[in-house]
Amino acid sequence: MRIILFTIFYCISFTISSQSLKDSIIKYTSEVRTISPDDEEFSDLEPIGEVLKNKRIVFLGEQGHKDGAAFEAKTRLIKYLHSKHNFDVLVFESDFYNLNLGWDENKSIEQLKKSIYTFWTTCSNADELFEYLEEQRQTKNPLILSGYDVRHKRVLTKKYIDDLKSLLNDLNFTKDENYKEFISSILITLQKEYNTKLKKKKRSFCLTYIDSIANSLAESSIENKFFWQQEIKNLRAFLLNAWYFFNNNEYSGERDRQMADNLSWLLEKKYPNKKIIVWTHNGHFERGGYNPNKKAFKYIKVAGQYIHEKYKEQVYTVGFISYDGISQGDGDLKNYKIPSPKKKSLENLINTKNINYGFIDFQKLAPFHETKIYLKGVSHLNENKKWFKRYDGVFYIKNMYPCEENDFLLKDSNN
Repeated sequence: MRIILFTIFYCISFTISSQSLKDSIIKYTSEVRTISPDDEEFSDLEPIGEVLKNKRIVFLGEQGHKDGAAFEAKTRLIKYLHSKHNFDVLVFESDFYNLNLGWDENKSIEQLKKSIYTFWTTCSNADELFEYLEEQRQTKNPLILSGYDVRHKRVLTKKYIDDLKSLLNDLNFTKDENYKEFISSILITLQKEYNTKLKKKKRSFCLTYIDSIANSLAESSIENKFFWQQEIKNLRAFLLNAWYFFNNNEYSGERDRQMADNLSWLLEKKYPNKKIIVWTHNGHFERGGYNPNKKAFKYIKVAGQYIHEKYKEQVYTVGFISYDGISQGDGDLKNYKIPSPKKKSLENLINTKNINYGFIDFQKLAPFHETKIYLKGVSHLNENKKWFKRYDGVFYIKNMYPCEENDFLLKDSNN
């Protein structure tokens, strides 16, 4: 009898809890009228602005790197945050070295795009963002373009090696008997990255050599010293990521750890008085980490979690989710139908409002932070997790559509 009563009580409690969660999601999801980047009547974004206006760092994610609708939504939101709430730096999940140096050298946005992953630069759905960056470059209040990733763009390898040689010349390393071997090893890793075949002894040699460069830099008074100090740390992490990412060891999370360090440097050293927007993948700020390959990896602590732990209430992460539609593979660029959401999913609950776009602040769902729910956060995969404490909020898109390709690579090849 007790078992029967307990079962009845549990079922009633679960039903009430589920209904309460549904009611809360419907109540707190605010409708967004449009994601069209050229629509600058921003009144529908004001509920988001109220949440974000006093934050210092805002992460804007995406489920996949070719989600055209998400890029349009992010572009409109970036224009709003820049024009209305003084977010003046846009940090891409792209080449830390070349983007930061290129901006300081006053390179055009078209030139700086060479330092950004082609996921975004070849997608016409992001064209208006880059046009906006170029327009604002000419004003008194530009939207500064930056990067925080350890990975270096291969097309800029020659320039990077030339810059590194120049640094080592200033630090009197060029006459060192191991100098050429070091440069050769760096060049090979830049060119082949995850396919690099260097013996363990040579890898150890490279890391020791980098440490000696860092020590020499600390004692130097060269131009751009502090940027190079950060870049040498960044280069070290790039090597560890390239050599060991797929080994499932202590270095598998090196990329995210250093990305967080690079972002901290931007926040504290380069732009100490500015508010920053980070354009990245949902997976790079999911608190609790994520598993990029369930067969090969343990969960990785990601950049956004490091930043959240350090800057706490100054940080806000916006995951982007979608109900249905079409996406595109990051590698093969083939369109595929997005998996349908699970019956008991956040997407299904929001869908009951019958809206195309919306935003919900998870901080208003504090009573449910320990509640598991299905949500498609990374690569459009349904996962049952405590999502309400993994992101700070989500931007909902009912129908996802993939990128439409532009002619950026064709134009770039003609330069």
